[in-house]
Amino acid sequence: MTPQRHLIFISFRGSDTGSYAAVYLDEVLPREFGPDNVFRSSRAIPAGTHFPDVLNDALRRACVLLVVIGPGWATATGTGDVPLLHRPGDWVCREIAASLRAGIPVIPVLLTGAVRPAREDLPAEIAGLADRQAVYLRHRHAGMDSGHLIAQIRQVAPGLRACSSPLTRHVPISERQNAAEMIDLLAAASAAHLRVQRFETVRASTSLAMAALGVVAVFVSAAAAPIAIAGACWGIALATGINPWARRHATRAAVIQEMFDTSLFGLPWNVTAAGVPVPSYEIHSLVRSFSAHRRQDRLRDWYVDTSDLPQPYAVFVCQRQNLAWDVRLRRRWALFLAIAVVSWLLLGIPVGYAAGLTVGMTALRWYLPALGAVLFGIEGYRSQMDISGECARVLPLVQDEIGRAHAAPLSAAESERLSRVAREVQDVIFTTRRCLTRVPDWFYARFRDTDDWAFQRDARTIRRSMGAGS
Repeated sequence: MTPQRHLIFISFRGSDTGSYAAVYLDEVLPREFGPDNVFRSSRAIPAGTHFPDVLNDALRRACVLLVVIGPGWATATGTGDVPLLHRPGDWVCREIAASLRAGIPVIPVLLTGAVRPAREDLPAEIAGLADRQAVYLRHRHAGMDSGHLIAQIRQVAPGLRACSSPLTRHVPISERQNAAEMIDLLAAASAAHLRVQRFETVRASTSLAMAALGVVAVFVSAAAAPIAIAGACWGIALATGINPWARRHATRAAVIQEMFDTSLFGLPWNVTAAGVPVPSYEIHSLVRSFSAHRRQDRLRDWYVDTSDLPQPYAVFVCQRQNLAWDVRLRRRWALFLAIAVVSWLLLGIPVGYAAGLTVGMTALRWYLPALGAVLFGIEGYRSQMDISGECARVLPLVQDEIGRAHAAPLSAAESERLSRVAREVQDVIFTTRRCLTRVPDWFYARFRDTDDWAFQRDARTIRRSMGAGS
């Protein structure tokens, strides 16, 4: 009996840069097509296994072969004089030859600096590789290029559908979210967010310190000029882009959080929106920097209980929690910032009057040193309101889907539609998470228990309405 062809076989040479690209593809492709549909020998062949049997079996099950080609791939000689491709028994050559004979799509994946090999550089049995349309995987454009590669795989292997792992298909979200690998993703995201929070603390503290010096400048004439200059410089530095480092870390944290959500919800990875997943070694490094105490206290039961809800609606309930939480929390923080900024601006009027200063001197001694703090507050207010507005725009769409939910089995067309809607909602959530401006931990902690109780209560109401809860 001929085995079903369902594997994306990644062919690479372990002695060159292609091995790193193969690991990268093995991180990206399983998130789109499922780990059971992607084969990379280094991961899939256990130690001590007779690898020729495993490779041959995988080739019989392959529906597409990706040939990872780096510079010098066709002419590499290793420790000898004869190119590796031309040596008897070379497995890269055998993988390509078997796939060409089987008539499955063979896609050359050209890395940075690589070109498609010429026929004269290839053994006769794989000379046809020179005529295959190639795709690129350049290190500076990995996100865009891998997205194009995924689209090409869908086109040449239409039988392969975006799918989730067996765990996400069969284990409820409420249980799955507490699995060790999911807790690790949350720990890594929290560690990355913490770095951004520390930067925000420094930025806010410096801005407030400069504003406080404005009080000194009002009553100490000698200090007015240097304080005014320092305040102006700090304000200009903020306005002209002191934040690139923090923005990179904010994006990194958002990508890891997206890895958690897409894996938990069984959604395909949107490489166009989120770029490439964070490599596993970086995840492990971030996990090590996150304390065990905080993991147990903050990361378990991340989402409300969605037990017994059909999968599409369980996802919507969790997304609704994300969106509603952002709307509430960010609007509160925006209001706090607005009150603080307006109060400081208004306070300058009586202080300047009490000190006998003119309008110009009040501006120089009170407002100019506080420029950084004022800009910080205005920027924070605007960003928080923009984000909460975007979440508020999408929230009714999610609530409408939940309101139409029913417990009866869903048709294939309806399941496909709901999955598409969930992916589109997730794109909005990811976009809002990339924003640098964050709500401080102390402010978040102040409302967490109350908001969490409200969301749990709402989830129980939804479960009862669908006959899934007592």
